[in-house]
Amino acid sequence: RDLRLKPRLCRQPLPPEAFADELERMNTGLRTAGHPELMREEQIAGRLYTGPIYEKLNAVLRALSGNKFLVAKFMQLCHGNTYATTIHAVSSCVLKLSKLAVASKVYRGLKGASLPKEFFEPNEHGVCGGVEFGCTSTSRNKKEALAYATTAASGEASAACPTLLELEQG
Repeated sequence: RDLRLKPRLCRQPLPPEAFADELERMNTGLRTAGHPELMREEQIAGRLYTGPIYEKLNAVLRALSGNKFLVAKFMQLCHGNTYATTIHAVSSCVLKLSKLAVASKVYRGLKGASLPKEFFEPNEHGVCGGVEFGCTSTSRNKKEALAYATTAASGEASAACPTLLELEQG
């Protein structure tokens, strides 16, 4: 389904105050464990990353690879703006909240993409895999990641190379 036709299904903007209880809950956990607290600005940056600015921030990071396609995508989306302060705040948010995370199995669904042979075939040093130049979103919910991988942007099933990665944190 096209969410533009059903705005009630879309995420609605909320003021930072709407997340005050959540911020206090996270900071209680961080204080209890002896870690620095999450600043409101870091929480706002983390919230931005999970929504409207995700694509731009990852375009900035991926462009640093030097890959011509990724650099062109960065210029198209960001017009040269590196969002340095926002990326710093997101990184700080993730680092602090990682202190509260429990290592577990997570999943990432990929749609409309295929992994290169280097992902599966070891090179002359016995190494295979890949590098993500941006941030990688994952879910502990395997069904959620699989649904993402097998759903087209229009909401219809997609046969375009769905891939599910199972990752062990640690």
